[in-house]
Amino acid sequence: MSNFASNRRVIVDAPIQFSEEVRQCGTCHPSKWHSEKHDPSNLCKNMKIFYGCHGLLPQLQWMHVNCESECVSAMDGAATNGHLNVVKWLDANCFDGCSTAAIDGAARNGHLGVVQWLHQNRREGCTVAAMDDAAKNGRLQIVQWLHANRQEGCTLKAMNGAASNNHLKVFQWLCQNRNEGCTLAAMDGAATNGHLAMVQWMHSNRRDECSAQAMDGAASNGHRNVVLWLHENRHEGCTTAAMDGAAGNGHLEVVKWLHQVRSEGCTTAAMDNAVINGHVNVVKWLHENRSEGCTTTAMDNAAGRGRLDAVKWLHQNRKEGCTPAATINAASKGFLEVVKYLQENFHHGLKREGGSQAIKVENPAVSVGSDSVQDLPQVPEDIFIRRLISALRVNSELEVKDAAELRARIRTEVTASIQAELSSKIRAEEEAMVIAECVEAKLRDKIRVEIQADIKAKMRSEIRAELLAKVQHLLPSSGKFREC
Repeated sequence: MSNFASNRRVIVDAPIQFSEEVRQCGTCHPSKWHSEKHDPSNLCKNMKIFYGCHGLLPQLQWMHVNCESECVSAMDGAATNGHLNVVKWLDANCFDGCSTAAIDGAARNGHLGVVQWLHQNRREGCTVAAMDDAAKNGRLQIVQWLHANRQEGCTLKAMNGAASNNHLKVFQWLCQNRNEGCTLAAMDGAATNGHLAMVQWMHSNRRDECSAQAMDGAASNGHRNVVLWLHENRHEGCTTAAMDGAAGNGHLEVVKWLHQVRSEGCTTAAMDNAVINGHVNVVKWLHENRSEGCTTTAMDNAAGRGRLDAVKWLHQNRKEGCTPAATINAASKGFLEVVKYLQENFHHGLKREGGSQAIKVENPAVSVGSDSVQDLPQVPEDIFIRRLISALRVNSELEVKDAAELRARIRTEVTASIQAELSSKIRAEEEAMVIAECVEAKLRDKIRVEIQADIKAKMRSEIRAELLAKVQHLLPSSGKFREC
């Protein structure tokens, strides 16, 4: 073990999402930006993580010489992405060390050489996530090595993940060599993702159960072969979510099969979602063969996505209609033709309430002032529509004048929300780090005192022995010097 392993633990999960500033700085050598942007508590640490994750050793070496910022996550990131040369250099030259995330990440991404080196040269170890994620990603060799050389083991997530991602050999090995087992999520996940061979093997060789989610998920994702097999060989069945999901995702053949063979049926969500996602063929089939129909949500959302063809079809073939939200959705996004069609065919988009001086839409989030639209029924349609769009954008309670303002407002709100959520967590983390640093400093002082005392005692003993030897040499042969 060449370096002191820090007590601080910063867990890194790949892939790391770097800020735009970090990505921009990462395109050039740190000597180009460091003097202007040096910040020990933020940017420089993130840049060390960036360089480590991308295996940029020259940049890390420059930062090591010219920047005092410490960063445990640099080695974590380098290990996670398989940059063994960077890991070795950081181990030999930096005191920051790494965390359990190093082996966990390397195992997850299949870097066996890095896992082995960290096991032999560092003492942080790993967690059950190492084998869990290695199994999930099909890293059989790493799963076997961890089983033989580490004690952390795995959890139910190992077999669940292997099954869901169709890693049959990993799943079989875990069955034979581990005893954690799996849950319903194993076969449910395999079926949902269309892995029929995995489902069949589990059915034939284990007593694992699944749930209705297996057929629901397979149907939603269009895996007709899995749906048929489950129907013929399993007893769990499905729910209305099967046809709802298949319809919403445009899998008409699956919808037809469920309609003909199964009895669960669907809900209005089937046609609503098929309309929203533009699957006109599914919408027409449901209209002709099912009785659930749709809701006003179908046209409201189709209008908001600018799907004029869907709005027209619903108006001509269905009776549900829409709510004022349809006009609001289309107008707020600038779909002029959709707004025009809605105004020509529906008259409840805006309504005057008694003697009120305001024209209000039924959506409680929007109120349009009468001063700007009081003559709407008498003006030409194009002018009316433009005034409506202008009123919605300028006079709404949201007070959003353009996309830039909306983006800025949302950013401000999200920033405040994140700060509120992270405040206590970050404070606790910082307190833990400060305590760890104090403990480390005291431990260093204590060790220094102990080493200093040992060295002094050894030096005194050596000097005393040397002096006694000289004195003994000077005494007459008959005389003996006795040490007091």
